[in-house]
Amino acid sequence: MGTHRKYVVAFLSGGAPQEPLAEFVAADDSEQTRALAHALPAIYTERFRRDIYNERIVYPGAWNKLIVVAREDDDEAMLDHALIQSRRRDRTWAIYRREPPARCDAPA
Repeated sequence: MGTHRKYVVAFLSGGAPQEPLAEFVAADDSEQTRALAHALPAIYTERFRRDIYNERIVYPGAWNKLIVVAREDDDEAMLDHALIQSRRRDRTWAIYRREPPARCDAPA
């Protein structure tokens, strides 16, 4: 990344070991925009402001991926994104283990 940048990691608490769900890094223009960015799949574009990673964070080898862009004080957007990432990972692990994914509306 070539420089010291603000870095925010969202964790889902309640278990051990805790694993990061979403990682945000300050964009090159963050001093003016206060924007942090996180790479995401192309289908994940309905609820968040987004941009291309290497247009926000310029350094050799920077990804050419779609990212979530959130203001550094927009905790709600970053946590919503982390929750969505958690649910995506649960489905991925369930497929890997050949188990059906847990449903959010299923009784406990």
